[in-house]
Amino acid sequence: RVLDGGLGGGELGFVMAPSNRGKSMVLANMAAAAFGSGKKVIYFSFEMKEPEIAARITARLVNSQPAQPNSPLVNDIKGQSQGYLDMAGGAVEYFKGTGADLRIVYIKPSEATPNNLRSVLMNIQATYGWSPDVIYVDYLDEMTLPSGKRPDDSYNMYGEISSDLLSIAVDYSCPLWTASQVNREG
Repeated sequence: RVLDGGLGGGELGFVMAPSNRGKSMVLANMAAAAFGSGKKVIYFSFEMKEPEIAARITARLVNSQPAQPNSPLVNDIKGQSQGYLDMAGGAVEYFKGTGADLRIVYIKPSEATPNNLRSVLMNIQATYGWSPDVIYVDYLDEMTLPSGKRPDDSYNMYGEISSDLLSIAVDYSCPLWTASQVNREG
């Protein structure tokens, strides 16, 4: 409602907040909503591994409530509770039946460059035959540029990364959401 339907194709959106305020949770909830409404979603993470992100998204899909990091639902998935995994798997399969698809990709922060994101996107397109309807990048502050392209200050580096992310959104004609930590320097 706040965004009047969300971002359009080729637009870049930021979730900005201080440390430990739920930026990743917001991105995971947005990804769950997009997937639940039949979209093809790719979620890049540079801090949390795939099972943690999957737990948050699946808990949101199954419960239609935000999944808290230490909630029983998230802990059940992490602990591989078979009953909950069956229910979660059923929810994911149900949504995939609508044409939706969800890919969660963990990339080490030292390898989190815009070019590596492009490579993953091209691989998914070649392997699965689809392009994303929306991309989530968790999160901008963990990304880097190739060593030959690194500006001396963080302001210009994040500006270049943002520009590269916008270029990805434009090339794939889909919205791209990321998060950034707000601090005094930022």
